[in-house]
Amino acid sequence: MSVMAMGLLASCSEEDDAYSYGDFLYELVTYEGSEEGKAVFTYQSYNDSPLVTLTASNVKSVDAPKGQRMLLNYVIEQSLAANDQVVTVKGLAKVNTDTIAVVESSKLDTTKMDPVKVASVWRTGNYLNVRCKVLYTETPRMMSLATTGEVGEDGALQCYQLQDLMGAQPYYWTETYFSYYIEPSISNADCKTLIYNVNDEKGAMKFDFKIRD
Repeated sequence: MSVMAMGLLASCSEEDDAYSYGDFLYELVTYEGSEEGKAVFTYQSYNDSPLVTLTASNVKSVDAPKGQRMLLNYVIEQSLAANDQVVTVKGLAKVNTDTIAVVESSKLDTTKMDPVKVASVWRTGNYLNVRCKVLYTETPRMMSLATTGEVGEDGALQCYQLQDLMGAQPYYWTETYFSYYIEPSISNADCKTLIYNVNDEKGAMKFDFKIRD
């Protein structure tokens, strides 16, 4: 289980205007490190769509480990190929990144699932991404995606959004993103569908994601 804090979108330099308008894009990307003095990011638009590589012309590196998920605001400078682009980074922010946890069912029964406000949930390749609102606290909370790893006869793998405010005083709802690496669990050939279970403020919700036929 991971203790996770909230992230905010930040300008990539003091000179950048975080509120400038133009032909810019937002993507949830994976930081791949630096090559030839330029930061490199990759992303998949939706499900198993082709992997796209973005090379930043104005950012040498990012203070983050390789594999860190980030919300990237950018402008395309040049398309080298259909899935290979040179971009100008306008802003970027670290997104809460974690790997799906495999736990015993008894652990799921005893771990809190404090409510969230779900805005959207989507899969991009081996990542399950969640945009939601959570109650702000002055101290970190435990938030994790967990599964028993057991695939049902129908090919469904159940996973659960866990959250424990850990006794902290909640103040107000704030928007954030979570990105979970799910490959360790969906690599099971019997897994046909991933079902995301979450305790939304309005009640229990389920989201189904096709993994394979």
